[in-house]
Amino acid sequence: MNTPLSWRELLAYPSPQAHIVQLYQDEEFLCDAVSTFASSGLARGEAVVLVATPGHARALAPKLKAKGFNMDVLQMTRQLTVVNAVEVLPRLMVDCMPDVSEFNQFARGLLQRINARYAKVRWWGEMVGLLWEYGNLPAALRLEQLADELTKRHSMIRFCSFHMDNFDSQTYGAAFQRLCMIHSHVIPVNDYTRFQNAFEKAARELLGHDHRTFDKMPSCQGGIPEMPAAAASLLWLRENSPQTADNILNLTREFYGAPLTLHS
Repeated sequence: MNTPLSWRELLAYPSPQAHIVQLYQDEEFLCDAVSTFASSGLARGEAVVLVATPGHARALAPKLKAKGFNMDVLQMTRQLTVVNAVEVLPRLMVDCMPDVSEFNQFARGLLQRINARYAKVRWWGEMVGLLWEYGNLPAALRLEQLADELTKRHSMIRFCSFHMDNFDSQTYGAAFQRLCMIHSHVIPVNDYTRFQNAFEKAARELLGHDHRTFDKMPSCQGGIPEMPAAAASLLWLRENSPQTADNILNLTREFYGAPLTLHS
C-alpha cells in the first residue's frame, strides 16, 4: 500500500468527489480536522457546509475566526452554512430509518441556495455519527449511502466524523467494514507515524512479523479506502484472525499511548 497523505494534506487538498471519514476520541483532533477542511475550502473560494451538533459548532467558530475568517459575513454570503445536526436528523427519519425523499429535499434545498453563488462545495457532517452513537447502525449505513450518492451527483467533497475508539476490537467489526467501503479515505488516528510504529512493534512482539508481511495481505493491496497501512492490516486481521487482531490491538494501544475505552 502506498503511504497515504497526512490527514492535514488530505483535508486541505482533497481530490474531487472525495468522501472522507475520521475516527476520533479527542475533541481537539476533531476540531483541528474540521477547521482544516473548512478553512482550506473557504480560502479557495469554495462554499462550506457544516452539519454540526451545537457543541461542535461553538467549538469550531473560534478556530475559524483565528484563521482570519469573519463568520457573520461568510454566512451572510452563503459561503458558509452551519446546520444544527441534532435538530435536522429527526426530520429525516421515518420509522427509525432515513427517508430518501426527506433527505433529498433537505440536501437539494441547501445546495440549490449555495450553488447559485458557488460552484464548488465542501460538506462536513455528523448526523451519521450521531446515528452510530445511538446504536442505530442500519440507519447510519443507509444515511451514509444516501450522502455518498449525493456527493457523486453534485461533484462535491464530503467529510464526516465518528466518535470511535480506533484501538477497540469492536471498531473493526463487519458494520464498520461496510461503513469504510462507502468512503474513499479513512483517517483513523491523529499521528499516522506513531500508529504505524506501534502496530509494527506489536506485530513483531506477538508474531515475529514486520510490516512487509502485512503489505502482502489482500486488503492492503486494493479494494478498500485509502488509509494508513496499520489500519488496513487490522481490518484484514479482524476478518481472518479475530483473536490475533485483538491481541495486536491491545499491544498497539499500549505502544501508541492511547487511553483505554471502558464499555458499560
